[in-house]
Amino acid sequence: MTYLATAKTYSIEDFKLPALKEKVALPAKVGSTAVEPTEIAPEPLPDNLGEIIPSDLNWVEVIVTGDDPPGKAYPSRSERMIACLCWMLANGVKPGHALSILLDPAYAIGAHVREKPNALRYGQRQVARALMMIEAKQEDWPVLSDKFQPFKDHPANIRYALARLGIEVRRNLFSFMNDVEGMGLEGRDLNDVADILSSRFQLDFEFKASVAAIKSEIVAIAHEQAFHPIIDYLDGLVWDGTPRLDTMLHDYAGAEDTELNCEFGAKFLIAGVRRVRQPGVKFDTMLVFEGNQGTGKSSFAEILAVRDEWFCGSLSLKSDDKTKAELLAGSWIVEVQEMDGIRKASTHELKRFLSTRRDKYRRAYGRDARTYPRQCVIVGSTNDQKYLFDQTGNRRFWPVRGGAIKLDKLREDVDQLWAEAAAREAAEESTVLSEHLWETAAELTDLRLIEDAFATVLSDWFGDKTGRVSMDSVKLLLGFEGGRLSTIEVQRIKAEMDRLGWEEKTNRLHDLSQRERTQRRGFAKGTQDERKTEWLARRVENGVVTLSRVDYPASGEDSPF
Repeated sequence: MTYLATAKTYSIEDFKLPALKEKVALPAKVGSTAVEPTEIAPEPLPDNLGEIIPSDLNWVEVIVTGDDPPGKAYPSRSERMIACLCWMLANGVKPGHALSILLDPAYAIGAHVREKPNALRYGQRQVARALMMIEAKQEDWPVLSDKFQPFKDHPANIRYALARLGIEVRRNLFSFMNDVEGMGLEGRDLNDVADILSSRFQLDFEFKASVAAIKSEIVAIAHEQAFHPIIDYLDGLVWDGTPRLDTMLHDYAGAEDTELNCEFGAKFLIAGVRRVRQPGVKFDTMLVFEGNQGTGKSSFAEILAVRDEWFCGSLSLKSDDKTKAELLAGSWIVEVQEMDGIRKASTHELKRFLSTRRDKYRRAYGRDARTYPRQCVIVGSTNDQKYLFDQTGNRRFWPVRGGAIKLDKLREDVDQLWAEAAAREAAEESTVLSEHLWETAAELTDLRLIEDAFATVLSDWFGDKTGRVSMDSVKLLLGFEGGRLSTIEVQRIKAEMDRLGWEEKTNRLHDLSQRERTQRRGFAKGTQDERKTEWLARRVENGVVTLSRVDYPASGEDSPF
């Protein structure tokens, strides 16, 4: 008869630390404000790892293969790595050697560490976290009751319990969230985290801590341990000095090698760096990738974001402000795939969206509305050749016609692209398009304009005129006699009249019957004398609409303004 042993699932706290082989030189109070994880520096590994690793073949195999030890099943690579670190450090391995093992590709135990954007900094934190666990298990509860039990809800005891469980808490300055790492709690809502920890404290340590007390202490710890993942990523990059940024769109996206495309690509990435270093800094421009469907435009943007969680590919310009703000928060590269939203969104709304530097809204379960400075840059993608509608706000769009997109090459070089962008941003390079390229950029956006019948009619009637005209007259000229205009149609009229130099203004104007003259919405252009002329649309006997001039004598009692 054959018996199959069932592997037990272990958590980090199940890992029983052996007695220390020798006294390890541990930094005092690791994780406190006295010692930073960055003080743990990698140390060179000997050719023979056996010189520093105790003779336990099971754990040596874990280090080399990254697999669970016999008879144990850790719930994640992170938990397995922490358990292995605890074993190494508790058995005399120096923190610097342990860190080097995590960073060395020869040892699979650190595989997920090396996948992080800043592997060194992440590895330092993991070693510090393991040291914190060892230290906590060597000490006792900070505050005891009269019955020599851990005092309920005391902040020091909650911190001690978190250390025993290997829980790390930090404030994420990019997502504006409190990140909890350990025990598989990553990504969980803070209320769920507190519920789980309250139960574990009681079961594992017979320590009573309310959900409210745990939440309060997590918030307090996070405030003390703030970090920014993208800044950490950028700080961990070292530019090799080879220029790539200016030719990024040509080399990786197949765009023409022009001065304009050089600036579009370079300034977009430099703005991406500046937006995280100076949240809310002005950058009201959208880079638009043009190309056939399936050519990799969206993948290009996603690779630029480095990590999946830093990319948002589902932003719609037709969404309400709160939905857009929620999608932007926690995203570095944001893609607008539905460029048809440009023609459907009002000119005013679109300009406001791209120009907004801080979003204010109340998050789910939040107590009140808060302001969140934008830390993202926005990229669009379209299969259309014509997709711009407004003739006055198109400087906000940088169109790039792509060709053969080299995604593998981009993946290989994306770190160096951001490293160069970080270096050039630190040198205070401008993200504003060079003035001598403005005319060329305007010509490019004009080619993307969707033909607008309103523009043709209004240009014919008002292109060379000055004076005043009512909105009712404009509507009649466009064939909307007595009809109600939609918001989009009103915006189209305003945009074209503005392009022609007509200012939206309320003036004393006639109705279409010319029976009464009152304050009405309309437009005005020219000097004060020129604005004394009113233009009035009317339908003549054969049904044709024409525009007639109405002059007022200079001595008239009524001011036209």
